[in-house]
Amino acid sequence: MISLPYFYGNPGVFLRDIEALRKGLLKVVPQAVLDLLTWQELETKICGDPDVSVEALLKTTILEDLEQSSTRVKMFWEALGNFTNEDRSRFLRFVTGRRRLPTPLYICADKEGKTDILPESSTCTNTLFLPSYSDVKIAEEKLRYAALQLRSY
Repeated sequence: MISLPYFYGNPGVFLRDIEALRKGLLKVVPQAVLDLLTWQELETKICGDPDVSVEALLKTTILEDLEQSSTRVKMFWEALGNFTNEDRSRFLRFVTGRRRLPTPLYICADKEGKTDILPESSTCTNTLFLPSYSDVKIAEEKLRYAALQLRSY
């Protein structure tokens, strides 16, 4: 096994790998386009925006069998509004497997009909199965707990 100081002292050890990544990228993105971007802009285009605001989530969210005006959905958005950016990033990862936007997010009503249970998600389909909650505080607690546990199927 090679130690970390060896890598720091010999950055050329990664040149072959970096060149392979570069060639692959140039097959789908012309060099002229890459020349117009800073590394930060390129990172955002490839990896997504690290700022996971409620407004940005609203733009990429698709409700299935739910209405924006429903109490369940209103509590959901209010609860997410109380999250920090890091909490929203973890929540996004719980639902989609990604920590950054843009990625479509589907919200379906939980079919079990139980109240105040933990939500479930499917990262394969970017779907949150949203239960009903009796108040915003419980919604926030359950959504945050689920996001911190990162369990999905």
